[in-house]
Amino acid sequence: MIALPLARAAWPKDTPKDGFAGVLKREIEALPRGSLPLAQAVSWPVDERDLRVMVMGAEAVDGQIHARIGVFFGEIIAGCSCGDEPQMRAAYAELAVLIAADATAVFSPL
Repeated sequence: MIALPLARAAWPKDTPKDGFAGVLKREIEALPRGSLPLAQAVSWPVDERDLRVMVMGAEAVDGQIHARIGVFFGEIIAGCSCGDEPQMRAAYAELAVLIAADATAVFSPL
């Protein structure tokens, strides 16, 4: 189970959303490798060593936060170089993030 307590706490109830996007970005980037469903977005193995997140939008619906993020990462293309060593290629995926009232989060590919 993934929890995003800092992002949940940063979501204002009656004030502008300043700060929420930065907190959500940092908290997602700090998750352990393999936490996001990135393999569903690409054909090759995922390399998360240089994972970067961009928050594209968020809104509150029925006490839950619905966010949309873009994730930049790498994918490993096996056997494409002269030495038959893996080669890295930039990859991108968009994910929906649902953060419940208890801060548990569910990620879904878009």
